Amino acid sequence: MYQLLKKFKIVFWGFSLGTIVILSLPYSATTVNAAEHVNVGSIMIPSESEYQFNVNGTTSLTAVEFNKKVKSNVPFLLYLGKEGCAWCRIFSPVIKQYEDQTTLKPTIYYLDLHQLELHQDNPDVQAAVSHLKDLTIVATPTIAVVHGQNVVAGFAGAKHTINELNKVASAVYNYDNYKIKEKINYEESNSF
Repeated sequence: MYQLLKKFKIVFWGFSLGTIVILSLPYSATTVNAAEHVNVGSIMIPSESEYQFNVNGTTSLTAVEFNKKVKSNVPFLLYLGKEGCAWCRIFSPVIKQYEDQTTLKPTIYYLDLHQLELHQDNPDVQAAVSHLKDLTIVATPTIAVVHGQNVVAGFAGAKHTINELNKVASAVYNYDNYKIKEKINYEESNSF
């Protein structure tokens, strides 16, 4: 965990009930030209417009909608991401592949971290951040099946495949077959 803290910029959101740590990328990695995709070694980082195209098939959630879904106790597939996050942009083609599948599949609900950051003084956003903290969802990109106050299945990081996303998504319909995850493993979530 301490290695992660060295590698990642930490953004603290303080509010009266506590704080949540959202791990992002190192500052230098987020300064790539967002208008064009960039190749860093063998890794292609899509542009921000390519990211938007890739996540376009998801259903965006506001903080209010996210809070209602968590309280509803109905399982749902959550994607926590951010357009400015290079790791999220690297993972976004997998979301596009998932959305392009013709099989019956759960909807991906997209919670945009950037929107939360813009409105961090809003009580609904603070409640959403508190829910994320309680769910131990602390990094982007994260895919998680949320059932009430629990993460049933999920992963974090850009290196995951369409098969892994399909497996996690299946927990929406079969959540009783999954043991409640205590937390998502973030240890090597963005190492290739």
